[in-house]
Amino acid sequence: MPTEPPSVSLPPYRGPVLLRDPSSLFSTPLPAHYSFLSSAPGSRRRINIRHPGYEPEDDLLFTLYALDHEDGGIHHGLLYTTCAIISGNRYDGYLSESRDGTPVTAGMDDVLRAGEYYFHVLRTGDSEASIDAPYRYPIVPTFQDWKFPLTLPDTFTRAVSPERACYTAAQSTVSSAVRARDTTCRISTHHTGTEAAHLCPEHEKEWFLRNSMQRWNSDLSLDSAKLLWDMSNLMLLRSDLHTAFDDRKFAFFPKSNDGFFVHMLEPTPDITPLYHNVRVHDLWQCSLQFLYTRFAWAIFPSLSGFLSKPNTTRLLLVTKEETGRTRWVEVEENTSTRLQGKVAASRSQSPKKRNRANEPKDYDWDAFEKEGVHSVKRQKFTASAQDTASVQDTEDKSDREASLDSGFNRSSDRVLLDNDNQTSSTSFSHTSDSVRPTAAAMPQTPSTSQEMNSDEGTHADSEKNAFAEQDEDALASAELEEDLEFQRTWFPDFEQHTEHQKPISWYPGWRRVERLKRRWMERTISER
Repeated sequence: MPTEPPSVSLPPYRGPVLLRDPSSLFSTPLPAHYSFLSSAPGSRRRINIRHPGYEPEDDLLFTLYALDHEDGGIHHGLLYTTCAIISGNRYDGYLSESRDGTPVTAGMDDVLRAGEYYFHVLRTGDSEASIDAPYRYPIVPTFQDWKFPLTLPDTFTRAVSPERACYTAAQSTVSSAVRARDTTCRISTHHTGTEAAHLCPEHEKEWFLRNSMQRWNSDLSLDSAKLLWDMSNLMLLRSDLHTAFDDRKFAFFPKSNDGFFVHMLEPTPDITPLYHNVRVHDLWQCSLQFLYTRFAWAIFPSLSGFLSKPNTTRLLLVTKEETGRTRWVEVEENTSTRLQGKVAASRSQSPKKRNRANEPKDYDWDAFEKEGVHSVKRQKFTASAQDTASVQDTEDKSDREASLDSGFNRSSDRVLLDNDNQTSSTSFSHTSDSVRPTAAAMPQTPSTSQEMNSDEGTHADSEKNAFAEQDEDALASAELEEDLEFQRTWFPDFEQHTEHQKPISWYPGWRRVERLKRRWMERTISER
């Protein structure tokens, strides 16, 4: 009877990670070794990192998806860097497969098998031989408590982008400058629907200033309100990828000497098979320091389970400001509401909730004002439910001629309400969408006698309406020509921008559109 072969323990690594070439506009078939990415890739491919200083039922620090191998595996250097950041930039630590085991012997670009690993950190001043029990080292709970290291690890410094001219841009045109520099989305190579994406998120400005990150900016003369809008902190991404980037679905990591690669932190049915382990196109001028910052920002929420377990205490490294300096302090904290609040603070601000008002505009509106051109708002006017008055356009021929002379005598900025030469005040609300009634006060409904016009008045109104109809086409044509000339002067690349980047308060032919809106409103109200 044949005997069973002795069991052999598998090595913790599977050789170098298999990487993919940069993406192109024309998709290529998924490589055979990554075919698993197209169907529930995260179901059984995970890797757990445990803290040797806590009890076995209480030591799970975090879990990552292991999508670098079909049987489950993760890039050693990425996992090691994650552990080092969370433990307070401790690059003197090591990974092992047991609580008191020896270090994993694998190259930084090798793939570690999915499974259980411990991250060890030596006590300061102690030797390995003198340690009787695993060190219960403190961890950094949130990105806001993390301090940027004095030097970057070798895994990042090896990924240096090719030398190229340094870009700086006026704060009013920074988005256009990012497009001119990167040309296409740095992941997908798409031209259409791209956006300038931050590496260090804009809402982390407090952390940015506390760690003096402005020293890595290309433009050292930026206004204090726009320090995070430096070219070295921006890259061009397709809008859907930008959203996923801000939702921490993926991060960038240099998995080889060739550059940065997309690493999926959370599997998705579309982005994962398309771009996981795909090399990012050259990141011209993007600072390695900001890329490292972004990676750290993306991984801190993975600690939420460890920090939220009830009735336990955690040894933490938190920042404390003293006499103008920030330093780390070790504290022992219960996993209370206060600690859970720290976890929530690390989570992403949804891109849909980003304050677009804080973004630099692509156009210099101050220059428009110097030229005598006022900002043009699309407006809405409204009547209360109890009021049913007709709105008459009192713009006469002299107004039209003045508009032709000035070019931008904003007829839409004033709507005069006239009933038998009685003018009532109206409140206006500015909007970029449409002209529609609001709840503001309107003229009272005219009485029966007021509704009766004399023959002279009726004849005069008829002549006025006839003139308006005859003059409208000529007026609109002249206005459109002025608008197009204005566009050629101020917005030479107007049509190349996506809709959300175009000025919301101006477009060719806006004055005729506003007149048509008001006339439509007049007819609508008078028919009620």
